[in-house]
Amino acid sequence: MNKYLEGSIYQNHYIEGLAGIVACFIGIQLYSKLGKRISFLVAFGLAFIGGITIFGLEADIINPP
Repeated sequence: MNKYLEGSIYQNHYIEGLAGIVACFIGIQLYSKLGKRISFLVAFGLAFIGGITIFGLEADIINPP
């Protein structure tokens, strides 16, 4: 789906890779402190908020300054 986002496909892949690395480090800490169930709920909530934000940006519902 990255090829459909604005920007170059290379830039989108690099940003996605960086976000994945950061998510791994944060996920390990979150899982060790909160446990499996709450970590899953937090991760699902963040993914949902991120998906809604990307949808809003691509559909021009959210217009950054």
